[in-house]
Amino acid sequence: MALKLRVFSIVMIMLFSSIINACAETEEEEAFNKGKDYFNRQMYDEAISEFSRALEIDPGLAEVYYNRGITYYSKGNLDQAISDFNKSIEIKPDDVDSYYNRGTVYFNKGDLNASISDYTKAIELDANDAEFYYNRGIAYYKKDSLNEALFDFNKAIEINPNYAKAYYNRGFIYSKTNKFDLALVDFSKAIEVNPGLSEALYNRSVIYFSRQEYDKAWQDVHQAESLGYVINSVFLEKLKQASGRNQ
Repeated sequence: MALKLRVFSIVMIMLFSSIINACAETEEEEAFNKGKDYFNRQMYDEAISEFSRALEIDPGLAEVYYNRGITYYSKGNLDQAISDFNKSIEIKPDDVDSYYNRGTVYFNKGDLNASISDYTKAIELDANDAEFYYNRGIAYYKKDSLNEALFDFNKAIEINPNYAKAYYNRGFIYSKTNKFDLALVDFSKAIEVNPGLSEALYNRSVIYFSRQEYDKAWQDVHQAESLGYVINSVFLEKLKQASGRNQ
């Protein structure tokens, strides 16, 4: 019985950069702050309008391009988001968040090579962020570059030993490469860190099933179901037959 993969969603860094001025608020700052307020209220068209107004006044504000790029991404306008992150990086070449977020947009467009390139640049600028390695690991996994993905999940866990999603996805790679003992350890660690990780519970139950440890398999099935997880019906039927019980 095959395990089920859930690659956890890659997310944008949503922290807004700030324009700092000790004096009275300028017109571009007013527009920028209004744009942030509209964004927080999910009024994306209005936010874009205000960010654009700020850029008409001062086209050299990397922070405004960055935030307008996030807003375009939130609207699903991926090409416009990339264009704004390009401008942010052009003005501020060491802006790690712009590289990270542009990489995320490329990932969602299916351009895995560009995504990996941007995540790699983000790592060059900040090698201590577990999320950068984790997201690059997912992109590598999507390319079926399992060794590279494994390296990145290892690094993410090294930086953040309580990174449940990294344990889960590393465990899935181990299972794909028939290293089921290691997969079991990682799924168990993911569950220890995050007991609500239903996918890890399901995948661990599959390993227990393969080892004929049916009581443990049922325990994980019940816990996953209590979290709202829908168990694969074929697997459930096989477990019932092998264990000689219905639940």
